[in-house]
Amino acid sequence: MMVQHVRRFLRSARVATQVAFDYKYTLRGLEEGDPGWYELLSEVHLRAAQHMLTVCLANRGTYVKAAQQIASLNHILPHEFTETLSVLQDKAEPVDFSKVVETFMTQFGKHPLDFFASFEQTPIAAASIAQVHRAVLPDGTECAVKVQYPEISDMVKGDLFTIAFLTRTLAWAFPKFEFAWILPEFERAMNMELNFYCEAENAEKAEKCFAGDHTVYIPKVFHKYSAEKILTMEFIHGIKINDVATLEAQGYNLAEVSDLFLRCFSTQIFVHGWIHSDPHPGNLLVRRVRNRTQIVVLDHGLYESFPDKERVWYCKLWRAIVLRYIEDIDKYGK
Repeated sequence: MMVQHVRRFLRSARVATQVAFDYKYTLRGLEEGDPGWYELLSEVHLRAAQHMLTVCLANRGTYVKAAQQIASLNHILPHEFTETLSVLQDKAEPVDFSKVVETFMTQFGKHPLDFFASFEQTPIAAASIAQVHRAVLPDGTECAVKVQYPEISDMVKGDLFTIAFLTRTLAWAFPKFEFAWILPEFERAMNMELNFYCEAENAEKAEKCFAGDHTVYIPKVFHKYSAEKILTMEFIHGIKINDVATLEAQGYNLAEVSDLFLRCFSTQIFVHGWIHSDPHPGNLLVRRVRNRTQIVVLDHGLYESFPDKERVWYCKLWRAIVLRYIEDIDKYGK
């Protein structure tokens, strides 16, 4: 494990040095606004993003998760980074089934087939820290089993140290460095996602929040078949919310789907003050239940609390935007 940490650190440090040199050399003697500044800056942003993509693909795990977070911030960060790194949103290589068995033996002391009536060895999805397998419980219930990669928790600790060290070094060398502010939130998120007990609790809390609302569904957790690094939940058949072609082909009203999505997250923000923090298309399904359209919310590893004062200000900000109260927009937008 130590050898892996050193290799990953050196690989990352080499790329960080290349990127730092590229910025310094390419933009030498120029100030922001000088002729050609923005064109050169865009070119060096793109090269830096490509270097980041290469190291993330090589190191996997924590690095892929970090790149996914950067890619999601397309409203804040330079498009060269968000567009280049967006290929990692759905790109993760699964581990061999023997590693899944290893995790089961560590958590339960049993092989998956000693637990389930059937267990598909090929995962249906793979992410940065875990992969998901379809299985059937002894009573015939279809379920999705999320299995954390062996040694990922130890690897994350070393990776967070490396990413923090390099980020702070670059921030010191480049006062206008774009990414330093992301680090604390990323560290908190990674530590939360490594504990599947936390995700199970979040899922059940979300289920209570939407109790009585038939337009939103949270899959059930099967605690008997779950542990710190294994989470077993109800398997849901549905269509990804961004699969417009399939939704239209199956007769869904896209305006209704959009409205349900908006209502789902508005309820989280304005009613409960507790918000799903990873709502990418892979975590949102659409299905029909008793001829009603329903949004299914998956992956409950990350949630963010929204304090009452901030919620009230957010309401006032939207009211000001709709009514064009310029002074209030400036006041509450801060």
